[in-house]
Amino acid sequence: MTEHFYKCTDKVLSELGNMHASGGEFTKNIDASAGEGTAVFVKEAIQAYCG
Repeated sequence: MTEHFYKCTDKVLSELGNMHASGGEFTKNIDASAGEGTAVFVKEAIQAYCG
């Protein structure tokens, strides 16, 4: 993201993780393409990475 769109700080990445698992379209699309629970897994992985 930083290279093509905007600077992706840990805070920005963390918020994106929250959006992925918020239950909206992000969650539905991610889970539909990668399997049920993937969005929550990604959120948790981002939280672990960002601390």
